[in-house]
Amino acid sequence: MDLENCFYNLEGVHLNERKNNFNKLLQLTTPEFLQHNLHSIKPRNFLEQIFYVDFLIRARHTDKFFEILKNGNGIFVSKILKQKWFFQDVIGNFSEEWIVNEFLPSLSYPVKMKVLKKLALTLKENQLDQIFDYLLEKYGLSVAKVILFGCSFQKITDTFRNNELILTVEQLKRLLERDPNLVKNYLDEYQKNTKTKFNNNNFLKYIVWKHPNLYFEFKPFFNTNITLGRQTTKRILEIDQEKALEDLNKNIRLNIPIVTRKIKNFDTNILSKFFPAKKEKIGSYPDYIDVNLYLKSYPYKLRWNVLVKAFERTYNDKILNNIDHLEYFESIFPKDVSQQFAKKQYEKTRNINYIYKYDFVEAFSIVKERINLTSNIAVRIDILKYLVIMCYSNKDYEAYEQVLQYIALRHRNDNLLEIMIIIKERIDYDLSTEQFWKTLNNLIDFYRIKYSNDINISHFPQYLVFCIKKNLPVENALAQYIKDAAKDIDWSLNNFRDPEIKASIIALLIAEPIECNMSLFKTIVKFNVENRNYWINLNKSPVIVDFIKNTLTRKQFDINDIIVLKYLLQYNYTQSLPENFLKAYEDQELLDAIKRVYTEKPNDANRLNDELFKAIKKPRNTDFQIWLLDYYFKEYFSKCSPQFSKEPVLNYFTKHEPDILRQYFKEILDVETCGPYINYSTIKLYSHLNLDKELVAHVKPLISVTPQFLMKLSQLVSTEEYLLLISSYIPKQFKLEDMSDEEKKFYEIQRMAIKGLNNLEDSFKLIPLVSVFCQGDYLQLSIPLLYRVLYRINEEQVLKVIKELGNKAVSLRKQTIHLGFKLLPQDLAVNHFKKLSSKEMNVSLKKFYLTGIFKYYLQNPSDHLMNQVLQSLVFIDKGDDESLNMLVTYMEKVPVKQRRIFAESIWKSLTTIEEQQVNVQSYQNKLLNVLNSFDNEFFEQLSTDILKTIVDKHFLSDDNQSHAVYTFITKFLASQDSLNHFDIVFTKIKNSKNHTDIFQFFNCALMTCFSNSTSAFVKKLQTYWQQVFNVHQSFSEHLLLEFLCCYKRTSNITEFCKEIHEKLQEIHVEFGSFILKLLSESLCEFLDKLKNVHQDWNLSEIAYELLRINVTELNCFIVYEIMIRWPDQDEEEKLFKNKILELLKSIDSGTVSIFYNKLLRI
Repeated sequence: MDLENCFYNLEGVHLNERKNNFNKLLQLTTPEFLQHNLHSIKPRNFLEQIFYVDFLIRARHTDKFFEILKNGNGIFVSKILKQKWFFQDVIGNFSEEWIVNEFLPSLSYPVKMKVLKKLALTLKENQLDQIFDYLLEKYGLSVAKVILFGCSFQKITDTFRNNELILTVEQLKRLLERDPNLVKNYLDEYQKNTKTKFNNNNFLKYIVWKHPNLYFEFKPFFNTNITLGRQTTKRILEIDQEKALEDLNKNIRLNIPIVTRKIKNFDTNILSKFFPAKKEKIGSYPDYIDVNLYLKSYPYKLRWNVLVKAFERTYNDKILNNIDHLEYFESIFPKDVSQQFAKKQYEKTRNINYIYKYDFVEAFSIVKERINLTSNIAVRIDILKYLVIMCYSNKDYEAYEQVLQYIALRHRNDNLLEIMIIIKERIDYDLSTEQFWKTLNNLIDFYRIKYSNDINISHFPQYLVFCIKKNLPVENALAQYIKDAAKDIDWSLNNFRDPEIKASIIALLIAEPIECNMSLFKTIVKFNVENRNYWINLNKSPVIVDFIKNTLTRKQFDINDIIVLKYLLQYNYTQSLPENFLKAYEDQELLDAIKRVYTEKPNDANRLNDELFKAIKKPRNTDFQIWLLDYYFKEYFSKCSPQFSKEPVLNYFTKHEPDILRQYFKEILDVETCGPYINYSTIKLYSHLNLDKELVAHVKPLISVTPQFLMKLSQLVSTEEYLLLISSYIPKQFKLEDMSDEEKKFYEIQRMAIKGLNNLEDSFKLIPLVSVFCQGDYLQLSIPLLYRVLYRINEEQVLKVIKELGNKAVSLRKQTIHLGFKLLPQDLAVNHFKKLSSKEMNVSLKKFYLTGIFKYYLQNPSDHLMNQVLQSLVFIDKGDDESLNMLVTYMEKVPVKQRRIFAESIWKSLTTIEEQQVNVQSYQNKLLNVLNSFDNEFFEQLSTDILKTIVDKHFLSDDNQSHAVYTFITKFLASQDSLNHFDIVFTKIKNSKNHTDIFQFFNCALMTCFSNSTSAFVKKLQTYWQQVFNVHQSFSEHLLLEFLCCYKRTSNITEFCKEIHEKLQEIHVEFGSFILKLLSESLCEFLDKLKNVHQDWNLSEIAYELLRINVTELNCFIVYEIMIRWPDQDEEEKLFKNKILELLKSIDSGTVSIFYNKLLRI
């Protein structure tokens, strides 16, 4: 085989033909044959380069694979990445150290990331473990975690435990496919680190869809809800029906029709769970929502029975006794229930709206009675309207006919336009009868005369439809329809929704001697296009044929004639059978008419664009289409407007019919405006037709006139050609001041030249241009180029460019820091950062450096980078609000193990700035609020110094009365069991005269104690508080602390009430009855705080327990106070209130009797 000859002379015009022929050639070769003969192949164009890569793959020429990966061409690299054997058998045989330290640095960043994913999918676990360690050391966690899913189970779990990882959904999916326990391990660590459940909806959907058997195992880790489809619902129910129902409408929304169908006795056993506690609420928003949701999943005929069963099971009461509460479900009532409901409502409201549920005879009687009692025509019409609606709703056409007769007899002189419109919209053709229509037509005829100008009355085409459906004679109905529609026949056709009926009516119409116009022709053609199964052959209509002939031969075209031409083309070319074409003209007549449009009406000719385009596309079945194609490109293409309409035409012929494009390419290029709309990237693949060379030769001279062509050419030519093309536009001066018109034009070309560089594949050859363009007034324009190039070259080249640009303008130094952190190994990135930051004087840049190193640390947490961030805190300027806000805001993202050091360091920095007479109080409070959200473990690690600093400078100070300070101090004291810390805080309290703030601190401490402290801490707080304030100075606070100690010592309401009772009696004995009110109010204040933390504690139960211990005067006060503050809200509250009343009633005491009677009124 002559490989060289076969390769260079592949047959085929279209790209797909050449690909197919190349694949045939490829299959004829063997790897051995290619290894001996491939040296003779030198690709001449882009398509041949793609084919050449396929040859290399077939030959397993792995040396070239490495070159392709290093060069980074996206198309070529994607082919190499698909060769699993290359990564497994070739790269896998190299040492892990060589892969990380030699191979990966030779690749660009995007290729490196793709290669790492491929390695994770192909190499063995022990290899990947080693690679992960090398990556972690060299690049940090952000890069190393890319391959984590392929490592050993132990390596993965160790990494989760030692690092606070945030994995993508893709990474989690890979872990799940490998071993669900790995995902559990991750979610467990995630919850420990963030103190929140995982809330990624997409991943939970994936679990339920792909592994429904795992859903119930993973459910405890998630804090999100999803909606399931039919099949997934079935699978979930098959796995564990009981658990699925526990979760219903909470974490998981099952497909309701499947639930009701699959679960046995759902209507009696499950549906009642969605009913509100009080039956009176079932018909009110939002209580009916869930019930109705499930009812709708049953067939309509069953819904009432389902509702009855569920209702009576839930409330143990007959549903008909509660019909008044069920108005929302009225649509499913059986006829007898519906009538019963309607009669009740009508008797109650006298609202005529309810009569449509009545029996007709009774309703008719009510209507006539109501009409006789009013002289108001509008009211009469309104009443009649409901009667018509009732007949239609009940499908009672005998009654309907009676109503029409009644209207014709008694109300024909009323203004019944509204009634006639309602009748017009409410007719069932299948149920109505000839007698019904006879009665209605008599009424219509009367109103046609009376309201001849009202289209709603004069035009009543439903009778024609009735005749067609019943196979009755249509002549009279059709004649009346034509007469009614008059010149609006096209509009009237919109009344018909059924395409079969509409087709029949159109066929009848166009067989009659009606007047045809543009609008009617357009309506018929659009109907054909939208309803091909009911295609109407217009050749059978003399009216249409004559209309088209007259249009084509008109001496002067107007806009309507052009629209007719458009729809004529659409009629003939939306279906591909020439025998169905409308034969009202000779081909030359139509072609001449189209030409005349562009001569006589050039501004309106664009209306034909789309239809002409469709007519010249494949398949071209007629000579006319071939003539039209020739005319289109030789004459029309240069005239068509708007210009963007050329783009779809060019795209189509470029992708689907390149031979036609080749045939007319010269004519296309001669059109000045077509250049921007040619698909240059696709043309690049048609070098075998010389389209690329012709296009380049044509466009080059136009660059000075249209600089945008440079951007287009960059998609077509090689890097070398483009660089040669723009060589004369490389700037020599970099300040643009006082430019002449010629210089402005030259600058515009330079702008396009720089933008075009972003489209070039060979980034290595662009490196010298980066430093040239990235300066002066060209800098901002060249930043995208800088990123494009650096992301596509290897680490060594990146470092050279970054070093070179690191000594240039401020904005460039910023970019090099960002790019260094993203593209370089950690040591090189940090060294570059240290080198620039150590000598930086620009305040703005220092701020950027701090932000950069902090975010880099968050992505790659390590002690080394943490120290670098802490050292960089000196960059914070006293006016640097942005950096302060960033550090405080991102504090919660700092790994748990290093938060303490960060928090204390940032606080020191804030203190240093504060000492420069800068107000940083808002940032201090914001930081404290973030710290207060952390758990006790964090506070246990904090040093005494930070507490002392905050107490000395901010606690009970005139300039800071922050709740955040009080909460921080309380949590600090509660977490670290140290008397020294209490001494620090209470020494400040003892020496302060700011009693208002002291008591605010107490309230804050008390709330913290409820949810986040031990009984030992509360006891210490009580002891220290009592050392500063005696009982007379802070009576309420002493009481609250006593109550809190009782609460901490007990585990249930009974024990709590026993201790509270004893404590209250002691105080009562000591201070007398004078303080009964104070005692009851203090306990209620405590219970109010307790309710926020212990919501399951029923306060009415506490009141009852206190009385059960002893019905004392004090306990009566307390019970009354509780009932006043928290009136009964649910059934349980009511139950305890009744118990309290029974208990008080049984006591023979005047005082108790007073409380009993007062409670009755609550």
